[in-house]
Amino acid sequence: MDDFESYNDIATGEEGSNLVYETWVDGYDNPSANGSTMGYVLGTSIETDIVHGGEQSAPLIYGNRTASLSEVTVSTSELSIGSDWTIGDPDTLVLWFYGDTNNAVTEQLYVKLNNSKLLISGIDMKQAQWQNAEIPLADFGINLANVTQLVIGLERTGATGSEGILFMDDIRLYKSAL
Repeated sequence: MDDFESYNDIATGEEGSNLVYETWVDGYDNPSANGSTMGYVLGTSIETDIVHGGEQSAPLIYGNRTASLSEVTVSTSELSIGSDWTIGDPDTLVLWFYGDTNNAVTEQLYVKLNNSKLLISGIDMKQAQWQNAEIPLADFGINLANVTQLVIGLERTGATGSEGILFMDDIRLYKSAL
């Protein structure tokens, strides 16, 4: 679905531009409602040292002290998979995350397909190594022939939120072996 290899730092409007934050919409313009930033704000936007596969990953910077959530949203029409997720009969959504030892563990990671939200457990956001979340597509309870958006987010779980960074890479659909 997305391995973050095609993104670059060519300015908007210039030939070949493919900025990660223009495909994955974040909360940069309204941080009081959505505390997320997709990609680094200064320098290059994509991570090239901490990668799961290939040569790039995407930093998801979250800040839930003012906003109660930080999420990034991609329209499936922007991804090679498109909106029909029944092709090839996949049954599992797999996402890879890499944490940071400075992250607080007070936020809850989640994923939404269309508007169906599932909490992701088992990812240690303080662990500086790649971890994967495998989510059965059936758990979303939606029509997989018409998936219009994918959202990855972190929501505040306590009275005060925290700030941090998660790296994402290799978002895939799989068919489990029987």
